[in-house]
Formats: sequence, structure tokens, C-alpha cells
Amino acid sequence: MMWASVDAPDLDPATAPPLMLVPHSVLIPVAGLKWEQQNCLEPTGGLEALSDVQQHALQQMLAIYAHTGKLADIQTRMPSLALSRDSSLAALLQAGHPNWVKHERSEIMATFLDTRVLNYSYKSASSQNGAPATGAQEILMPLIDLLNHHPEGSHYTSKPEGLRVKARTCGSNGECFARYGYNDAMMLLLHLGYVAREPRFVQSIACEIHADGFGVIRIQQQGHSNLKDLPLIQKNAESATISHLNLEADQPGHALKILTVVAQGLRIQDPVRFAQSAVKAVISANLDYYRTLIAQAQAAAHLPETARVGSMFIEVARHQMSLLEEIGSAAQK
Repeated sequence: MMWASVDAPDLDPATAPPLMLVPHSVLIPVAGLKWEQQNCLEPTGGLEALSDVQQHALQQMLAIYAHTGKLADIQTRMPSLALSRDSSLAALLQAGHPNWVKHERSEIMATFLDTRVLNYSYKSASSQNGAPATGAQEILMPLIDLLNHHPEGSHYTSKPEGLRVKARTCGSNGECFARYGYNDAMMLLLHLGYVAREPRFVQSIACEIHADGFGVIRIQQQGHSNLKDLPLIQKNAESATISHLNLEADQPGHALKILTVVAQGLRIQDPVRFAQSAVKAVISANLDYYRTLIAQAQAAAHLPETARVGSMFIEVARHQMSLLEEIGSAAQK
């Protein structure tokens, strides 16, 4: 494993200096690259669109991926590759997380690139006087790619001169981290294929609940929704749909406040009672889901081809349930 570190592990996040700045001319757009050999880290086309510097940077990145066995590793730890399309575990994951995409096993390279690229747009130095920003594109990030994820890691910051990350340490060994977005442990496993124990929140699964004072509430599941992002609400005569709901262990009253605002938007007569009922129902639905997930993941863990990913789901589901129980206990006080 490779990572980036500094000699000052107790950096203040507010005053942390820049760790890396990669010029825009070195960032590698992947849209035009072709990978006909799915088990091979050698592009078969599209290199002519890259500069000599970008081609050299890409060769170095691919050499690191090959040396560390990334393609072989991803096939057993990435749920979208390890699980067969018709498995009951894949169906359960799709039900709880409708935006999760089940890849075919032949899409190894595409799946791998999905875990490494950043959807990036920036303003060049010449566009600061009102010219439009460069269009969004998926890029590989030389050097920055070495940074692992942590919820308290550095944001990616677009500067006129390049893509920057600050020196943000999260531990005693000086390792620096980036933040890959606002994801709970389940989203990180589904989309990046690893077990994270650091997230202290749960993004509710897609579910349907019944709350006092209204009736049927459907919660959709939209990943990467920041804590500050208010959910979108749609209402018809018999039900309402909420775009997302985050359950925060360190701010257990957050969901209650959000659902109180939702109740006010729905003109519910007793919004506090509704919110309390809804929080309890959402936590219960999520706990039931993760209990079922553990049972199905235990079955997958006994099969050679899914043993690794099954064990990973068991660990993440237990983490999620521990947070949900903590949030539920705090909500009752």
C-alpha cells in the first residue's frame, strides 16, 4: 500500500498548508481512452489526445496500479463485480440503494476507473474575467491519487493554476487524507469497494414508512448528499416522497429537525409528533434492512467467489447498525 504523509501529524485543519498542487495540464482526461483488454492496464486507443506529459503521467500511474495488483484485487472486493446479477444479495442492495449499478464481470477496467477518477470542472487562469468555466470531465489525478479517504480529509480545490489538496492528517502517523465526498460506510463499500469505520452517519436506505399525522412517506436514496442539503419533497393526495435523509450519530437531533421542517412543508398539524414518529420508523426500517443484509451476506461469505465481499458487507452492516442504535437511543432522551 502507498500513501502520502507529512512530519507534522498534529496540523490544524484551519491553517494546514497545501500538500499538492497538480497543474491542469498534467491531469489526465479518460473519456477518449480505450481499454479493449479488460484485464490489462494498457490503453488500446485515445493516447493521441493526451500531451506527452499526460501520457508519461498515465504510464507511471498504470505501472503503480499493476505493481500493486489493483485489477485482480478489485474483482473480489468490488460488489458490482463480485456479485452475480441475479443473486439475492445484489437484489437487496439494489432495493436499498437504487442508484447502485451492477456491472457485468467483463467491465473490469470501467469499474476500476470509476473508483479512481474525479468528475472535475475548473476555470482556467484566462477565464477568471467572466469567461465560462471548462466543461466537467472525468480525470485521473497524478500524485493526488495516492491519498486515501477520510471524512476529515482535505477537499479537492480547483485553483487557476491547478488542482490542490491541503495537508490534512487524521491520525498519529502523519498520513494525509483526501475526502472523496460525503459518503457513509455503505456507500463507500458499494462504490469504492472497501470497509470504512470512520463515518459517523448513516444515509437512509430507500424505504417506505408510516408516520403519525400523515400516512405514507417514501424516502429515496441519493448518495453524496451533504448534511446541510435539505431534502426535496414531493406530495400527492395519499403520500409524500423525500429525496434523502441523513442520520447523524454526532448530531442525533439533525434528522428530527429536518423532518420537522418536512412536516411544516406538508402542513401537518403536529409537526414535532410527526417528526418523532418518522425518525423512529426510519431507524427501524434501516435496522431491519441491515439485519437482512447480514443474513444474506453470511450466505455469500460461504461461497469462494463471494467470500471476501460477503465478509465486507457483514462488517459494514454491523457498523451501520451500531450507529443506528446509538442515534435511536439519543433520540429517545
